[in-house]
Amino acid sequence: MSKPKFLLSLFFCGILFFTEESFSQGVDTTYLPSRLLNGKVYKQDHGSLKGDPGYLFSTFSDSCEIMYDGVYFKKVPLFYDLIKQEVIYYDVDKNLPLSLNKDLISSFVIGGDKFIHVFSGEEGIEKGFYKVIFSGKEFEALVAISKSIKENSLSNEIVNEVVADSRHYVRVRGRFHKVTSERALSRLLKKDIKLDIRFKEEPEAYIKTFLSLVDHQ
Repeated sequence: MSKPKFLLSLFFCGILFFTEESFSQGVDTTYLPSRLLNGKVYKQDHGSLKGDPGYLFSTFSDSCEIMYDGVYFKKVPLFYDLIKQEVIYYDVDKNLPLSLNKDLISSFVIGGDKFIHVFSGEEGIEKGFYKVIFSGKEFEALVAISKSIKENSLSNEIVNEVVADSRHYVRVRGRFHKVTSERALSRLLKKDIKLDIRFKEEPEAYIKTFLSLVDHQ
């Protein structure tokens, strides 16, 4: 393995290991320190929508977790706006939703699902927030989840519909590769495994199951 790829591999393994270890401990509080709350007031200014801009929840979810400015906090109310790609914290004292500074977010958990922040777009993947769906001995799998607004005309009325999009990536030998089908994953890993799950219907479950079988071979 070349030095750049080896270092990148260590970087991603370090992020995932650090996240796993750090999330077993932390500050058990619903409040983030005021010194960290330097973000702007969040406004859900998407207008009237058919659909939900958030991840899993339409409003704030309690008992979330976040690694913020190097400190891990538990039981904090968070909301992940997938249209704006912003993580929102609800400041109970001020009764205000605040957009957190992206540069200070290393990782967070909403609804039991873990996201990491990739700060640089190198080796096949762009910077941004990614959901971790698999972390094994040889492979990692991440998902970039986003939503957008599409205008549809219905009975002479314009309807703003929320459209979801997911891009799936698997890290092999220090580089991430975009995976779009069962055949693409089989070719990437040079393995032919038949599963009852279909990639088209459940891509996350398919990738996770496939990698868990290959990673233990």
